[in-house]
Amino acid sequence: MIFKSNIQTKLIIAFLAIIVTFLTVVGLVAMYNRHIVLNTTQRVKALWEKTKDISRLQIALSEILMPINDYIITGKRKYISDYKLCSKNLEKYLDALKDTTNINITADESEILKEVCSSWHHIKKISHKIFMIRNPVGNIEAARLMEEMDYIWGFPIIRKLEKWHELRDQEYSEALNILKMRSRKAWNVMFLSTVILAACSITFTLIFSRRFVRIIDEGTKELQVMMEKFRESEEHFRLLTETASDAIICMEAHGIVNFWNKKAEEMFGYPASEAMGKDMHSLIVPERYREKAIQGLRLFFQTGTGPIVGKTVGFFALRRGDAEFPVELSVSAMKIRGKWQAVGIIRDITERKKMEEKLEQKINDLEQFRKVTIQREIRMRELEREVKKLRGM
Repeated sequence: MIFKSNIQTKLIIAFLAIIVTFLTVVGLVAMYNRHIVLNTTQRVKALWEKTKDISRLQIALSEILMPINDYIITGKRKYISDYKLCSKNLEKYLDALKDTTNINITADESEILKEVCSSWHHIKKISHKIFMIRNPVGNIEAARLMEEMDYIWGFPIIRKLEKWHELRDQEYSEALNILKMRSRKAWNVMFLSTVILAACSITFTLIFSRRFVRIIDEGTKELQVMMEKFRESEEHFRLLTETASDAIICMEAHGIVNFWNKKAEEMFGYPASEAMGKDMHSLIVPERYREKAIQGLRLFFQTGTGPIVGKTVGFFALRRGDAEFPVELSVSAMKIRGKWQAVGIIRDITERKKMEEKLEQKINDLEQFRKVTIQREIRMRELEREVKKLRGM
């Protein structure tokens, strides 16, 4: 009896040693992955903020040229106040870009920033000269200063900022992809660790089950503890999805919704209790996209592949009440119990689209103003030639 008890004790100690060692390794790996994901998340946020600062500076530079040109065209002093207000905004955004507390800038970006500062210095000097001219309408010097300000210092630096914006967009996309990859890797590690732990437990039980039945009975208690930890992990996953800033929707065969997080409720206007078990296409996909989306899902549920799986695509989604709004969609595939399921992460990009449209409108306005200015300059030169002819007579 004592002999059996000693064997049982040693077996339990060996079993616990395997579990503790394995859980320690898994815990360290999980903590490391969490640290990496958090750092990457902070970088993504910092890149996004810097990208917005560049866009604001582009808009501010475009806006600050308008009151100066309007003053030359109309001679109204009220445009000086508009210029001062725009100047404050521009310098605020410029200071934000100079701040490298959260993110470093490359040599190319540093060069662009120096050029922006230099151009802004010249624009301020030129604008001061223009505002010193009391009657700028038709004034040749005012026109010359305006041409220098627009074509030498204004428009070229706006194009430089566009290049900077493209660099930041590319860097933001790369950082976002790294974040997604590391997040998936972290979850894969946790999943693989759970599988390995379960496999080790099953193997250990099979080897010693016949000889140590009573030990297996006690091992059941350990298994219950493990299952409780597994349930805690599921609860942790649920909490993560509920606090996510993007809508997360899972679908099974025929496009039926089987997961709908809190953000999806806010974004689309349907509570989870109402969305679960419904066809996703009838809820959030506009009519013009539905047939193509349904055809893509047929292939997906057979093979786990599709034209948008593993990619981020933009389209319009449908909010409750049939209001459309722009979104970005990332689709991943999961195979659960031998069946493919789709996981969609959806981000509302309404504000980004508004910013892009506003910037595009500003650029169009500037282009139109440029054409008008050129026509005016051509006309002024024609008048000068006519005046010279009259003087020659």
